[in-house]
Amino acid sequence: MELLRVHDVSKTFGRGHTAVKALDGIHLHVEPGGIVLIMGPSGSGKTTLLTIAGGLLKPTSGEVMIDGVDITNKSERELPAVRLQSLGFVFQSFNLLAALTAEQNVAVPLMIAGHSFTESRAKAQELLKRLGLEKRMHALPSHLSGGEKQRVAIARALINNPKIILADEPTANLDSNIGHEVMQLLCRLRSVAKRVLTIEDGRLTGEKQGDHEQYCSMKHQ
Repeated sequence: MELLRVHDVSKTFGRGHTAVKALDGIHLHVEPGGIVLIMGPSGSGKTTLLTIAGGLLKPTSGEVMIDGVDITNKSERELPAVRLQSLGFVFQSFNLLAALTAEQNVAVPLMIAGHSFTESRAKAQELLKRLGLEKRMHALPSHLSGGEKQRVAIARALINNPKIILADEPTANLDSNIGHEVMQLLCRLRSVAKRVLTIEDGRLTGEKQGDHEQYCSMKHQ
């Protein structure tokens, strides 16, 4: 069974002469264990596609299936449970809660899912240690570097063992050295880029096999 199915999805913002079509008939199928890298210029529709695939934005037309469940017409009250159980998000802007420590930011999804404070805290600590943040667990986001914030965001995305991880340009806000560090981290946690898709003007225009060495080489280019 396909883990993620985006079928004939289009998204238009605005109406009439001001309407902008961000996505135009997108078809995307991802099997369990599949890792897909979507590449394209700014404004090509990458973020819109990921946001719709994650149930954070409804398409104008088409359907999105997650693990066999059509989420397209689910209500705003139903969608949070789907996201909590099946999805992990790594946002370009981190989206950490400013008043919570790194540990607390990571533990929040588990606590929302009904796990105890003790269990959530222990799992958050374990994951942050794996990501090299054992000395930064009690720091607020304002006291973390860009690379540290991104690692916290990655830990938060992984904490519920999601079936799908959606990462929106996880190195876009980082300098080249820290960005390479984050890519290495993603390579260690998951295989990277088995498929590379190209999106332009809201349409998928090409696909090729991913080059693991290109994205996961230990040498910084």
